[in-house]
Amino acid sequence: MSSPADSQKSALAARRAIAALRELLEEADLASLSREDQAALAALVEPLHSRLDLVRASSAARVYFDYALTGIIETDRRWRVVRANPAAASITGHDVKALCGTSFPALASPSSAARVERHLALLGEQGISQAEWRMTRRDGREIVVEIASIQVDDENFTHVFDDVTEQRQVAAEIERARAAAEAANRAKSEFLANISHEIRTPMNGIIGLSQLALLDEQDSRQRDTLEKILRSGRNLLRIINDLLDTSKLEAGRMDFEQLPFPVNGLLAELAAIRTQIPAGKALELVFDVAPEVPPRLLGDRLRLGQCLTNLLGNAIKFTPAGKVGLRVDRTDGTVPMLRLCVSDTGIGIPAEALPSLFSAFSQADASTARRFGGTGLGLHITRELARGMGGDLQVESRAGVGSRFILTVPLQVAEGPEESGESQQSGEVPQEFRGRHILVAEDDSVNQLIILRWLERAGIRTTLAQDGNQVLEQLAGMPAAPDLILMDVQMPGMDGLEATRHVREKGFTLPVVGLSAGASATEQDACLAAGMHDFIPKPIDIDDLWGCLTRWLPPTDAGAADVPQADGSVEARFLYNHELLAEARAAFLRSHGGDGAQLRTLFATGGAPAQSAMKRLAHGLKGSAATVGRDALAALAHELESGSALPDERIDAVIHQIDAQLARAAADFTST
Repeated sequence: MSSPADSQKSALAARRAIAALRELLEEADLASLSREDQAALAALVEPLHSRLDLVRASSAARVYFDYALTGIIETDRRWRVVRANPAAASITGHDVKALCGTSFPALASPSSAARVERHLALLGEQGISQAEWRMTRRDGREIVVEIASIQVDDENFTHVFDDVTEQRQVAAEIERARAAAEAANRAKSEFLANISHEIRTPMNGIIGLSQLALLDEQDSRQRDTLEKILRSGRNLLRIINDLLDTSKLEAGRMDFEQLPFPVNGLLAELAAIRTQIPAGKALELVFDVAPEVPPRLLGDRLRLGQCLTNLLGNAIKFTPAGKVGLRVDRTDGTVPMLRLCVSDTGIGIPAEALPSLFSAFSQADASTARRFGGTGLGLHITRELARGMGGDLQVESRAGVGSRFILTVPLQVAEGPEESGESQQSGEVPQEFRGRHILVAEDDSVNQLIILRWLERAGIRTTLAQDGNQVLEQLAGMPAAPDLILMDVQMPGMDGLEATRHVREKGFTLPVVGLSAGASATEQDACLAAGMHDFIPKPIDIDDLWGCLTRWLPPTDAGAADVPQADGSVEARFLYNHELLAEARAAFLRSHGGDGAQLRTLFATGGAPAQSAMKRLAHGLKGSAATVGRDALAALAHELESGSALPDERIDAVIHQIDAQLARAAADFTST
């Protein structure tokens, strides 16, 4: 095998020979030669020029072959290595001489045998092929190579390859990190949804009872204390909502509605923010709507109101005195936009803080949280909501002068008459569903009592099923299908999800509404995937139930009954019907009074079947305990239901506390 130096010497010799011949021809008198002699001389010189071009090309190819950073191997038709460059030797771990004469496919790892066979077959058929192999080096280390092969002529093939092991490892690490990040994000979302459900129940009680107490006559000191409790409860609830909104936005699970709404109605709701202005604070709140703004728009009124409430609340909080204004107008560019500007004459924002103002958990400076409170999530959520609606949020501000936040969303004019789309609220028992028929699938006796009594108060005819099998039996035996099914998700035997799938398979298209104490997005998605139309979390809020019926049942002609309004307490859940509450508590003790002993027996038995039975028992206890107002007992049952990784000592302690809570409930219920 010649070296690059040998090729260069050959090319140099050819050049010298031609140069000498050219000098000879110049000295000769070519004009004196005959035409035949001149042709003979040209025939002698032309091959020398061609030879020189060939030598030059061969020299360049040899330099590339020897000094290329990618491996190059030439083989014959039997895939025997004819030539190999130094890079090929470096990649494979063999020296060049050892490679020559070896089988090229034998360099591949056994795990890539099928790929090698396909690659060479395609090369033989089409004359060109690309693939990725695993190759075993001489030292035994396995590497990944990218290879491109081409057929040079009938007998020879050239294979160019490179070691991409490190790139593939980096890509695999990135993919693992991405998968781990997605799993962590899902776990965070599930945790936030679960913890929100657990926190909201007592928070609703705190807020509702505070509001109820404020309706009574109080001295100034007591009223001040109650107002602070109410304000603190609302602040905590707002923080919980911010965390949940952040999680939904990050996961891309925030849904936006496109419904008609009146602009004046939205502004009337926003005007209630005046109550946030402390007494004695010299602050003017001004709303201004340009005449070119249509009176009715199409969009997500709730999310738009959330954005403006946040911006106006910040303006009020950071403006000691002066003016806070909301200006609503439109811009007619390529896409017409609704522009809502919230301005204030407050403390303003330093220029250096503006770039990070919309980042999550960000505030202008550390003292802001100490002076004014807040999580630093509000503006981040507001901008993400604006972008989710197809708009944006910008800011203009000067420290000590004030700020101006410009919220823009696409302008869509609502056509046709206004549709209320409002659900029944405020605890009123609707009478527009009198004569409707609802099939209630619920295995817990307490929840059965509550749901059936509520529906009966609304004049709705009911049929009860204890599990999914009974749902199918009831449907098969009815002369006409019910108007709606309230389906408990977790029931013994056939659960609500499986029952719903069977209902759909049998051709029933009636609305099915899921009921469950697990209110996570995952469980709600499972309900919708099974064929349910809607979902109500437990303990069931009466307004949620009426709102759901309003969405799915066509009304009949009737007026609404005048009943007390719900205030978030357990008494309100039973419509202040003390006889009904006493009956529910008695049913609770009959159904769950012995749950502590059953749990202890199952725990002592051990094994997977006993653990599953414990979870089912704890699930039923959780929902029923929350329904009758035993929140501490419901929390213990929830811990037992969801704590698959709890140590035995903790499980034993929880069961002991459940026993004690059941005994206390029995004493409380029998004494009232």
